[in-house]
Amino acid sequence: MFRARLSVCAVFTFVLPLFVVLVQGQRSMKGKACILMTGEPGRCIRLEDCTAIAALVNRSVRYPSDSEKIRAVFGACESDESASDPIVCCKTPTLSPTRRRVVTSTAASIPITRTRPTRARATTISTTTVRTRPVIKYDNFREVLPPYCGIKNQLGNNVFFGAEDNDNVHSWAVYLEIRKPNSNRPGRCVGTFIQENFVLTAAHCLHNLAKENVKLFFGVTKLSKLEQCLIMNECEERAAAEVIIHENYNFHARTNDIALIRLNNSIDIMGEIAPACLPLNYTFDESLANDRRVVSFGWGENEHGTMSDTKGIVMLNVVPQAECEDYLKRQKRFNASMIYSVMCTNSEIAGQDVCEGDSGAPMLHLRGKQYFVVGVVSFGPKCGANIAPGISLRVSEYIGWILLNMKRSELLAEN
Repeated sequence: MFRARLSVCAVFTFVLPLFVVLVQGQRSMKGKACILMTGEPGRCIRLEDCTAIAALVNRSVRYPSDSEKIRAVFGACESDESASDPIVCCKTPTLSPTRRRVVTSTAASIPITRTRPTRARATTISTTTVRTRPVIKYDNFREVLPPYCGIKNQLGNNVFFGAEDNDNVHSWAVYLEIRKPNSNRPGRCVGTFIQENFVLTAAHCLHNLAKENVKLFFGVTKLSKLEQCLIMNECEERAAAEVIIHENYNFHARTNDIALIRLNNSIDIMGEIAPACLPLNYTFDESLANDRRVVSFGWGENEHGTMSDTKGIVMLNVVPQAECEDYLKRQKRFNASMIYSVMCTNSEIAGQDVCEGDSGAPMLHLRGKQYFVVGVVSFGPKCGANIAPGISLRVSEYIGWILLNMKRSELLAEN
């Protein structure tokens, strides 16, 4: 598996939410720069100079979530708590008078606080699942966001769910051809085009896979006509310049099952291929009336048990959060962090579902006239069995990770 060699750590505190990515070297980290979740610069400094983290470290009682935060801020600066002079990544260090003070930007920002989906009934949950939503200043990420998004191809006004997307209504669909070692037949996954240089997909599609083993195809409807489509320039092929898998992805538990692919060449978003929207300004809430339906697509297994030649579209219902939690707790691979980081879906129409080969596909919510990526297909029961819900990653929980890694990757590509 190809991973960025830079440390990527998500850190949440009740006082100071941070999301840290190193942007300079790996050694002698003191004084090196890092990017905060807000998009503002941070810095690796001595623990004693970072009052917020020092207070967390010195707590007499430490919750599991606290320990995770502490490991992250130390790990981001290649240090640890037992070091003789521990270094952490800090937002606003309090420096001694003899040191040069770091001046932070005062550029205008748009602070947006998110709320979690409403729970239908009160339940008692582990303290590890309760954490505050970080405030993201999107102005700091404006350069990595597309100028427009989520507007469907106007040729497709008469598309029915459970049908084939022959008119490429969902032009942000990306077919991923996966070449695995020691396998003569390519595997397949689905991605979502979200920015001229980036595709969003599931981490398990790319697990232990070199970037050279992934091909990405845009504008595809029928796979049997892919070669002709490429010759006529109606489809586009790209390679992966970088594969970015979530640093806390667990293959066995399928936690943090999210990944980004940076393209070797950008896609012209002013043409026929448009990006889908990221849910920046709202949190998809399945508890609201008429707000539980989502759309997905892919070239996965069909009703005959064979892989589909044509991109199909399906409409699904998002299961209420409380029901989803009950289901998750009965699973062997249950992890408490899943309660808010995933969503459960079931078929709108009996027998229709996302299936094998659809991994990484989006769950799209139509808001106004725009489609937003609110989920990424992760795992589920046998296709169309309707015996249990499918599980998708909840994108709103990973917006900071997505934006930060797009920004980091583009900065590295420029240098």
